[in-house]
Amino acid sequence: MSVIQITPPKEATFPSIRKWFTARWAQLHRFHLRRRQQRIDRLAFQRLLVMDEHLLDDIGYRRQDVEATNALPLGENAALALYAKSKKS
Repeated sequence: MSVIQITPPKEATFPSIRKWFTARWAQLHRFHLRRRQQRIDRLAFQRLLVMDEHLLDDIGYRRQDVEATNALPLGENAALALYAKSKKS
């Protein structure tokens, strides 16, 4: 009686796992880069909060609008929201 040993080919499992981990790593890296850029953009926007009323009036914004758009979630672009709000008024 002979024993037949059946094993899956090595190429079938390992590269697919490697591709999956590579794709996940790339996705996570893109997320961190996007989140970092969002934090940088929000910090740049928050410079409007330290301006006085006359400077804000000169550039066409109101203090209430700046504070309201700064309270938006980090995923939303506060500068674009403020621009859209100022164009409606």
